[in-house]
Amino acid sequence: MGPFAQGKSEDLAIVHPPERFLEDMIGGEYWFPSEHGVEITGRMMQWKAAASTNPRGEEIFDVGRFDINALTGNPGPRQVAYLYCPIQSDIVTEQKIFFGSDDGLRMWLNGELVCESIESRGTNAYQENVTLRLVPGINHLMVKIAQNGGTWAFEMQSPRFENQTAINSAVDRGVKYLLGRQLLDGSWQNKQDIYRNGSTALVLYALLSSGLDPRHPAILRGLEYLRTEPSDRTYSAGCELMALAALDDPNVLPWMEERAEDLISWQQDNGQWAYPDAHWDLSCTQFAVLGLRAAAQRGVEIPSKVWETAIRGTLICQANTKRKDVNAGAPFIYYPGHGSGWSGSMTSAGIAVLAIAREQLGERMKRNNATRVNKSIDQGMLWLGHQFSLGHNPGRPGRAQYYYWLYGVERVGALLDVQMLGTHDWYAEGSSFLVEDQAGAGQWATPWGEEDIATSFALLFLKRATARSAVTGGTSEGTNRHHATKTQKGSLVLHAVEGDPIVLWVVPPKGITLLSAHYFARRKGEDWQPAGPGEGNRFGHRFTADTPGAWEFQVRGDSDQGKAWESEVLAVEYETKIRVKDLQYASDSSRNLLPAYRPTVSISTQYLDHNGGRLVDNVWYSFWDCDPSDKAPTVEIKLRKKAKVDRILLSQAHTRKSEHGLHPHVARIELWINKDKQPTIYEVETSPARKTVIQFEKTMKINFLKIVVIDVAGGVLGNASVGFSEIELQRD
Repeated sequence: MGPFAQGKSEDLAIVHPPERFLEDMIGGEYWFPSEHGVEITGRMMQWKAAASTNPRGEEIFDVGRFDINALTGNPGPRQVAYLYCPIQSDIVTEQKIFFGSDDGLRMWLNGELVCESIESRGTNAYQENVTLRLVPGINHLMVKIAQNGGTWAFEMQSPRFENQTAINSAVDRGVKYLLGRQLLDGSWQNKQDIYRNGSTALVLYALLSSGLDPRHPAILRGLEYLRTEPSDRTYSAGCELMALAALDDPNVLPWMEERAEDLISWQQDNGQWAYPDAHWDLSCTQFAVLGLRAAAQRGVEIPSKVWETAIRGTLICQANTKRKDVNAGAPFIYYPGHGSGWSGSMTSAGIAVLAIAREQLGERMKRNNATRVNKSIDQGMLWLGHQFSLGHNPGRPGRAQYYYWLYGVERVGALLDVQMLGTHDWYAEGSSFLVEDQAGAGQWATPWGEEDIATSFALLFLKRATARSAVTGGTSEGTNRHHATKTQKGSLVLHAVEGDPIVLWVVPPKGITLLSAHYFARRKGEDWQPAGPGEGNRFGHRFTADTPGAWEFQVRGDSDQGKAWESEVLAVEYETKIRVKDLQYASDSSRNLLPAYRPTVSISTQYLDHNGGRLVDNVWYSFWDCDPSDKAPTVEIKLRKKAKVDRILLSQAHTRKSEHGLHPHVARIELWINKDKQPTIYEVETSPARKTVIQFEKTMKINFLKIVVIDVAGGVLGNASVGFSEIELQRD
């Protein structure tokens, strides 16, 4: 029934006519919706039958998803609607159900409120769950769903959890997404801040925990970036230690010892950690402790005092456990007096710190400390069991620190080796939620554009990364390296195995004998080029190129029936063997002389907010793009004084692998230096995975550069937005 205007209220407190029926919805007694209409502004509104779009099974609770916009005529935001479902039971019983809504909801059973959430969110069937206490006869379930804008839906099902195959597939897709997000310098980052190496370390840890080979080019490039950008923040150092430990390589032990020494030196007198140049807090502390635990597991010696003082600092962040309501448990806070209050993410952090300290101290822990720690953990676990939710981070609005909260659940479950948090099977419920919540490109999304971080936390949950070894039972290696086109009548089936080279072979339709096969390849978005003939019984071919990224292949052949055959197009990610030059990209920012000369940048045009200043900010996630209508995209750079350089480096815009082939690129430029009267024309490396190096015969003094784009690849000049992510000046 609905819609009803909600006004400006977002707390679902406004009572609409259907709620007047709640007092008549007595468990076990007859109540039929068709007999209970309501009068709204002179007209009668009746309950009407509603059908879901994807019933999930035969059970009464497996109703699937209801598109409420479609059911109500899409009335716009600030509305509510009501759904009613009668439930017949022959006995007194309990039934657990899972459900979710877009946006908030209230749920009543037999007139009593059993669940409320006022969050603005998308729908996921695992957001909420309750155990319904059913009585003999008819039980009355009514749900009120709010519409704050956009989609409007409700979904419900009986307990049903994802199997390991679905989980492994989600991990593979998440890994592929992260691999596509790596930048030219080997880092992962969304914005320029002090945590560039921290986000890179976290992604590396997630990839390694997901089974990616430590020798994979993305891992090697990421590690080189960490070497050249030493961590000077607690979060970053903690993540770096976890990533290094995941390598399981004794050669990085000195590196781990150095980073562990940094963390130990940053510990505050009260046992907590800060950023380190800010107020200490429990969030920083848990990442420091997680990093030190990883180091200890690889043989780095951590003094007992570190763990003992960490216990003391963590206990002061917990609510008073001496209060009368001990059955409710005791949560943790960011730091005492912080205005945000208690939360699920901080409670899981507090428990994790105490559990790790207890684990590391073992029999060395003082008896009085052991008693306090055990009680504190028990009280924190009790609170988590009561407050557990997959719809939000308990104690936080909306999706604030949401995936961070789920990673916290994984840490607690793994460290304490528990299957249940209260009545919740945390891994079964959480993994099912994450599989359904995964977005189309393999990422887990947030309203703040932090997909790399959110996806890393999701993968760490799915792989139970805090445990000493993965216990998910799957064999996922992070990427499915074999690919094939679909078997279709009248076409060849093309197979490929990722690697360097890519191995290709062809299977003809049943009853057809191939006489010859020829392969064609192209970078995504470009023209087909002959790759070579097939050889041997399967007409195999080994394909090698000097640029990584997204490639497409097709095979064409002749048969004994005199007919020409071809395959569908097959897309494959091509990873070249790592080159010394690729690893050097990680440290190029430290060799770039341009920022020190405080350059002034002028551009002919820009597209959206991709301005000229991004050419000289010394990072590769930002870039300058010209307006598509610009027929002569131009950049001028003036330096405050002359710089001695022997080469200029140019990086194409859009250097993430996932963006390769999606954008046109600069192909040729005119370059003026200082007072040149005539430009020099240079070919530009069109692959965004490679830099163009303009090497001078001898060192030059430069205080002015002018670059004009005169040709593009994958587009037409004057109808293409092209540019660079960075312009560098270097000298040996």
